[in-house]
Amino acid sequence: MESDTQIPMMKETNSIKLSKGMKGIFSWEIKLSGDDENDILKRIKIVNDELVKTYTVNLNKEATENV
Repeated sequence: MESDTQIPMMKETNSIKLSKGMKGIFSWEIKLSGDDENDILKRIKIVNDELVKTYTVNLNKEATENV
């Protein structure tokens, strides 16, 4: 007789991996999961825009400050 044992699926977790490389330049990896692809893309854009605003070096600003 077969049993109706269900194996629980692992839930994907959302994460942001932030790395600081040489010369203080940051990079990141964004992982988001969900059922609605459009919603995921909107959320990735929001997260990425905030990371860019917070961690991207303004090279033009630094260039003018060093003159």
